[in-house]
Amino acid sequence: MTSLRLYILILAAAAILTVAYFLLRRKPKTADDLERERREWLDRVGRITDGTVIDVQEMPGSADRPPLF
Repeated sequence: MTSLRLYILILAAAAILTVAYFLLRRKPKTADDLERERREWLDRVGRITDGTVIDVQEMPGSADRPPLF
């Protein structure tokens, strides 16, 4: 009888662990969830929107072509 109780205990523990795994596992993220997280991150961190030119090299232009701005 001792081995029968041990088998029942092992099966019960395995069943409890299996149920806990399926209830507590992370669900896969959808594309909408990933995009929302990306936008929230950009809102927190921000973007580089301003810069400083530290070196300029002027290129010789031709007379028939206007300069590029």
